[in-house]
Amino acid sequence: MKESNRQEELTKFFKQVKQEFSQMYPELEGLNDEEALEVHRKLIAEQEAENQGRLKEHLEVFTDAVIAIIATIMLLEIPLPSHATSFHAF
Repeated sequence: MKESNRQEELTKFFKQVKQEFSQMYPELEGLNDEEALEVHRKLIAEQEAENQGRLKEHLEVFTDAVIAIIATIMLLEIPLPSHATSFHAF
């Protein structure tokens, strides 16, 4: 009984995914289940590759920003207050 419920849930989930996929990509609606699954896997692989590229770009931009801030502080030569005995008074 437990196995049949699980099978029904999986079948329902698969139908829902297939329906969402056909709504997102109506031109691929005529494919059978195996073809649709293969196209879906390829699309996911492309999206993952694109996301990894974005992550690298974001890391590069963040690194550039940190370096720019450090260079700006070094160029401005901001002195520490001479009357402060600790950083808490700063």
